[in-house]
Amino acid sequence: MLLDRYLFRAPEPKNGPMLFEAMSRLLRRNHNNSIFAFYFAAKVVLAYLIGYGLGLERAYWVPLTVVLVTVYDNKLTIDRMVQRLIGSVIGALLGWAVLYFFQAEWQLAVMVVVLAAITPMFLERNYWLAVIPITALVMVLLDFGGEHHTLVRARVENTIIGCVLSGMGTLLFIRFKPDYFDRKRKKQLKAD
Repeated sequence: MLLDRYLFRAPEPKNGPMLFEAMSRLLRRNHNNSIFAFYFAAKVVLAYLIGYGLGLERAYWVPLTVVLVTVYDNKLTIDRMVQRLIGSVIGALLGWAVLYFFQAEWQLAVMVVVLAAITPMFLERNYWLAVIPITALVMVLLDFGGEHHTLVRARVENTIIGCVLSGMGTLLFIRFKPDYFDRKRKKQLKAD
């Protein structure tokens, strides 16, 4: 906008009232999506700041975990958080075992194909089952011939931190907005 004003000497458009009206519409109490959007964004930003603030190796896994486990239902968020934690720990151990026992590049390539092939089958069954080959696959792809122990530790550590942050955020949201999801369910039940 400043470049346009400088180059073409055009008057600055009056976006302030329009932006204020849009923001006030978003913040109205009967607009539930904005509450969830702010809640979700706050959890992700906090996870990002904590992950990078602690100087964690592969700190991007912390906000990624928060994004993957946070859904529109608090009970489902907690279920996915537990499933992600269990699946990530098992998958990290599986990834470490693959990297430890299969040293040749062709063996690792075969394992990548196998892990990638079974992921969709597990994803249809259960989230925590799908997290196991996904985590192992990511570890194999990120660490061809590198230091396996630090990658396993980083994955498990960052997933635990992300799950704890997501769980704390969910519990705070339940505490401050206990009827938020109940109203949504009642409306959905009436519609069905």
